[in-house]
Amino acid sequence: MKTVNMKLFQSLIVAFSCLVWSSHGFATDLIVHIYKPVNAYGKIHVGLHLSQKSSELFDDIHSNDYQAVQTKSIDASPEKLTITFKNVEEGVYAVSAFHDVNSDGTLNRELFPYSGMPLESFGFSKNRFNSFSTPEFSDGSIEVFGTVTEIQINLQHSNSVAAKQFQQQVMLGAL
Repeated sequence: MKTVNMKLFQSLIVAFSCLVWSSHGFATDLIVHIYKPVNAYGKIHVGLHLSQKSSELFDDIHSNDYQAVQTKSIDASPEKLTITFKNVEEGVYAVSAFHDVNSDGTLNRELFPYSGMPLESFGFSKNRFNSFSTPEFSDGSIEVFGTVTEIQINLQHSNSVAAKQFQQQVMLGAL
């Protein structure tokens, strides 16, 4: 009888340890569904950001100023796209994405008359947008926990004449 109780006790300890281990998020996956790419040209770049400093809309994914803790890029498609960040530690993050139509690694922007307005589609976690600036980290922050967290980002498109001309030039091979 004593052996049975000891084995039951040991089994409970192992089961409890596994439960505690899995609840610490050592294997959390963040699945990001991207909707509304303009077309199948270029790449979709997605960044996972951990702090306020890193939530700025990325202009150049190759620069040292780009502060994402993880990045992923996939070929663009007019369909829904899915990117998975594997083994993300539990915590509060923001996610940013943009459709790099001309595959130059940069979110191209207007020079005139709306200086700085994106020519390429972009989006953030919680689909938060400000009219003239990047949303605050707290506005777009999400909590990553458990074994899987899923979010959706709807890319926003500029309707400016310059943005439409930029898209046409890319499709014609001029850029």
